[in-house]
Amino acid sequence: TIIVLGEFVLLGDGQFVGQLMGGKPADERLVSMVNDVARAAHHAPPAHVIEIPTSEMNAFAAGFRKRGTCVAVTRGLRYELTDRELKAVIAHELGHLSGGDTIKNMHMAAAVSGLGGLFSAGRAILRSDSSSRNKKNSKDRDKDGGGSLVPLGLGLMGAGLVSQFTAHLLRLGASRS
Repeated sequence: TIIVLGEFVLLGDGQFVGQLMGGKPADERLVSMVNDVARAAHHAPPAHVIEIPTSEMNAFAAGFRKRGTCVAVTRGLRYELTDRELKAVIAHELGHLSGGDTIKNMHMAAAVSGLGGLFSAGRAILRSDSSSRNKKNSKDRDKDGGGSLVPLGLGLMGAGLVSQFTAHLLRLGASRS
């Protein structure tokens, strides 16, 4: 849980996310283009504009605190699209920031990660129970009355799988709206 919260705080800073992808602050031309599109669309301009040095064609918005918002564009996208097409992509990314999509996705990611912990806890219980049972001889097992942690472990694993599957479906639905 502490790791998930730490990631949530760090990933709330879009510039950090862009740098994780190998990005650097964009040149003045791209920054100016992003700011122009933001003004024309009545959006707040992002705090950071990042260019990622890869030939892949991609762009994303990250961050959810005003001082941490970021629009990132790959070099491949920048040089393959016309200015008009690139502005449309930038407007789309700005829409994610103004619509709160980045924070919704971060909440969903934190939930999925946390719920995955149920599965891990169940698996750890199963391993622990199996390990302790292997160490006991048969006389000791009879004295215990057969109290096994297997149902608890399997139950947690099942709950973790179901909740992660549900969270992924919800995330898919949220990304389509």
